Amino acid sequence: MHKVVERALLGITGLNQSIAEMKFYSAISGFREDELPLFREKLDFLAELASSDRKERSFQHIIAIANLPDFATNTQGINIDKLLQVRDSSEAREFRDWLGQVGDSSDEEIHERVAGLRVKAGLAAGSETGKLVRFLVTASLSLIPPTAIAGQVLGVGDQFLTEKILPRSGVAAFINKLYPSIFERS
Repeated sequence: MHKVVERALLGITGLNQSIAEMKFYSAISGFREDELPLFREKLDFLAELASSDRKERSFQHIIAIANLPDFATNTQGINIDKLLQVRDSSEAREFRDWLGQVGDSSDEEIHERVAGLRVKAGLAAGSETGKLVRFLVTASLSLIPPTAIAGQVLGVGDQFLTEKILPRSGVAAFINKLYPSIFERS
């Protein structure tokens, strides 16, 4: 068993050595005919990783599923300051991480993640207005003597609701809020 693993590792190392030499000398050489399919597969895999085509297609597919308008025809351009701000946001990072894994997801799963009812409710509850409304309701109930305990219980329920039932999704926030915000309206 150890000999088989040793031979496999030596074979892979030899292939990697040949690739490194070709890169150094800017030449293609050092392969036998029977090694070409393995070499081709290795380079195709690397080319796929380096290419943005798959991610761009996935992004366009997600935009269509989210039913967002075509911003290119409805805008004057892109607000570069806003683009740079959005690019560095935690929501954009979460979206980029998710985008690399979305290829195996069904349209229903994607829709639920970016435009489902639970996601939209979570975005509304997590917005500045949603936070203000939730605060005013729980605070006002806490001030009225007969409902003071109910207000405190409601506050705990509110926290549970926003953290467990209707969490704010960074992916949905990016698609529905941040991405549209970079385009300047005409």
